[in-house]
Amino acid sequence: MAIAALIKDMDVVVLNEADFSAPWSFWIHNHETIMKGLADFKYSMSVENSTVGWQSGNVILSRYPLSNREIIALPQHSPVAGFRRDALAATVTPPNGKAFKIVAVHLDWHSFSRVRRLSILALFSYMQKQTLPVVIAGDFNSTPFSFPHCQDLNPTALDIMIQSKAFITHPMVHPLPETLTFPSYDPKLVLDWIFVPTFWKILDYRTRDVLFSDHRPILAEFETG
Repeated sequence: MAIAALIKDMDVVVLNEADFSAPWSFWIHNHETIMKGLADFKYSMSVENSTVGWQSGNVILSRYPLSNREIIALPQHSPVAGFRRDALAATVTPPNGKAFKIVAVHLDWHSFSRVRRLSILALFSYMQKQTLPVVIAGDFNSTPFSFPHCQDLNPTALDIMIQSKAFITHPMVHPLPETLTFPSYDPKLVLDWIFVPTFWKILDYRTRDVLFSDHRPILAEFETG
């Protein structure tokens, strides 16, 4: 499986739009299939964000113990339709004992900018209640207003994230070719992000050219504080 081959050397992985039961993926449970081919990923947590005929959502995979699974309720574009885009959080405990919270997000793409901005504020509210460092990763469906091809209102959800100075990410100012994530066949936007605590150090941060997804995945390496 192409995804499994790509992430086999990773320590922690966030998957968006993983299918748990959907006709276009032949009703295959995506992350269980990945886990079968990758014995080193011993831990998995997921949230099914849909109740309308098929199920898909966010998944966290980890080589290290995962605990304290939480669903973070986010503002919704159209909750009456039976489809939600809530965030998934869990505690990761690596061998060095420096535990942290990982939050998997996939903000709604067809909502107005306002809904995505409110979602960021909900994530901030969650973060402020935590005693552990927080990492937020996934498809934000948002890019800074100053970035090329931005169609959001100013300030965007990403502007709020960056201007908060609560996290570091890459790129902070100008997008580079190796950081563009969407669409995968000819990327022009940075919609996918990894935000880590300011006392962490970014050692490597780049996308991978793939065609098995409409988004290019981000592969990153960090030094925890």
